[in-house]
Amino acid sequence: MSSFQVVPTANELGWRSLFGAWYVEDAIKVRRNLTIRAGIRQEFTSGWNEAFGRAANYIPRRERCARDGAACGHSVFTAE
Repeated sequence: MSSFQVVPTANELGWRSLFGAWYVEDAIKVRRNLTIRAGIRQEFTSGWNEAFGRAANYIPRRERCARDGAACGHSVFTAE
């Protein structure tokens, strides 16, 4: 019995992601000893993407890629 094993060299992938956030705050002094503060914050990201489109996700849904019948996305956080 003989065996044959091939270990391909791994392609280095250029993963990247963009992050951003904003915050707004206001304070209203109602009385000398009472101040009301309110704020709102939002954070967002583009998700993890490969710089040259060499990576994809498998997403089980009706729309399919033509090649293999599986749905594909370009980001780790692809929205349905």
